[in-house]
Amino acid sequence: MRTVLKTRSVSLFVLAALIAVFGLLAISCDDGGNGESAYLGTTTLTLSGQVWTVNWADGTSREFNGNRTVTSNRLGGSGAITNGQLNFTIDTPSSLESIERSFSYWLERHTDLNISNPSARMALLGLYTGTQAYLDRGWVSVSDTQEVHELVIYIYVDRDVSITGTGTTSGAYTSTNFNLNLREGWNVFYEKHEGRLSGEQWNWTISYSLNNPSHLRWLLDEGGYSGNINTYSEANKNPARSFFRR
Repeated sequence: MRTVLKTRSVSLFVLAALIAVFGLLAISCDDGGNGESAYLGTTTLTLSGQVWTVNWADGTSREFNGNRTVTSNRLGGSGAITNGQLNFTIDTPSSLESIERSFSYWLERHTDLNISNPSARMALLGLYTGTQAYLDRGWVSVSDTQEVHELVIYIYVDRDVSITGTGTTSGAYTSTNFNLNLREGWNVFYEKHEGRLSGEQWNWTISYSLNNPSHLRWLLDEGGYSGNINTYSEANKNPARSFFRR
């Protein structure tokens, strides 16, 4: 999953297609006190719930009542959306990658990155209903002077591992120290981006934690966003929805 942060005159950052991250604040916790457990065990992961579509300009949503086949990002598993209800199951992912390589790139705005067990391997689950059609569990809240974007990512690790790092400030983005304690099996990785408008400048605080908030929704995006997120003009086209691209 790739997150690319980008300022614009009246908006936000970009979380783009494929997998990587710029600038993070992270805090270690189990569920933040407002959701289910962030550790989902080593057995079959089952994901279910009502699916919604979102108006990415103002954050409003409506229930999706259609049918779709759901696949993963080459990790195995199977599922479908039936009459708007998601049901997807996956066992141990069929493909794992080096956690040292993944997190070194993912958390590249942090310094002193430390992985307790660099030989650990991991997988980041992405769900799709077709080419450039994405299914994410998250939420977005938009106003003229404040924006909040939330997303959870299901992470599998093949052994217990802790990841710590020292945050930095770069331009409009602030990341702070983080401490993530991932347990063998499936973990719920929560990211929250909070933006506030000061004059004509948006300033962002970005947090990562192990958290599983209950208010997030399954969001279906079949708009096929595939713009070059490294250009200012493309980032302006669909500001809120681009947060969810992995």
